[in-house]
Amino acid sequence: MSEKTVLNPITNKCDILFLFDVVDGNPNGDPDAGNRPRQHRVDGDMRGFVTGECIKRKIRDYVLRKVEAGELPADKYDIYIRPGKPLDFKCQEMAKSIGIEKLDKKGQKEISGKEKDKELHDAMCARYFDVRTFGAVNTLFSDTAYSAAIRGPVQVTFCDSVHDIEPERLTLTRCVATKDNEDEKNRTMGDRWIVPYGLYKGVIRVSAEVAKKTGVSADDMSLLIEALEWMFEEDQSAARGLMTMRKLVVFEHSTARGKAHLSSLMDTVDVKLCNGMDAPSRYEDYEVGVRGELLPPNVKMHVVV
Repeated sequence: MSEKTVLNPITNKCDILFLFDVVDGNPNGDPDAGNRPRQHRVDGDMRGFVTGECIKRKIRDYVLRKVEAGELPADKYDIYIRPGKPLDFKCQEMAKSIGIEKLDKKGQKEISGKEKDKELHDAMCARYFDVRTFGAVNTLFSDTAYSAAIRGPVQVTFCDSVHDIEPERLTLTRCVATKDNEDEKNRTMGDRWIVPYGLYKGVIRVSAEVAKKTGVSADDMSLLIEALEWMFEEDQSAARGLMTMRKLVVFEHSTARGKAHLSSLMDTVDVKLCNGMDAPSRYEDYEVGVRGELLPPNVKMHVVV
């Protein structure tokens, strides 16, 4: 995909700030800690956090559901990182579709940095929504200059809870035996971690300059924001409890490289506890305000939620 073939390319840098909360659920468990909700737990810092990879997974799943429902064309909005065919198989299919048959080290070095390598890079970006937005590391193309590692313009940070969280471990009992030879009184014990309440803040940064290289369009940006707004509604699970997007603000700069520091943009969304409150247990315990008067010049604010 060459730059001139991109429809409605984004030309301005964007920053996205969002707040979401969880009630009696596990927003992002740590498999190395018995699936305990992720928490800093260093030097008295007991804030929880959700990884950027977790947020990207929810965005991917939202887009994929729209593709599978026929609402988006698969040849433009397919998802690269998902269960199913191995990644190397997808890479092989993509290479063959543009006439590359030799993918051994010698064949890759012959095209590395040349037009065919760029064509392969652009073909990956053109088909897969998550490749052109988040980027990808394609190990099968490790000896190419352009296709081995595609840098994405959409960078998702960790989401930290606004205040400390207190995870709880629940013990569960199953009332049915697993095997025929088990006594009916035998009960299987299990456990599940939850966060009784936590309000989390996340930031996403979008580079217009990198977006030109991968072909991210204004339509892709609209889909990304739509996915952020609705991803928790489409990702319901008893283990995750009740997760809700509470605030979603998009900051659009007037240039490709930006006109304001992120810190000044974050100051426009004020989050504080209500008077007399020190242990929040629900969203209503917070006062969340958007202070447009603090917005730096040459930056537009779009309050989505």
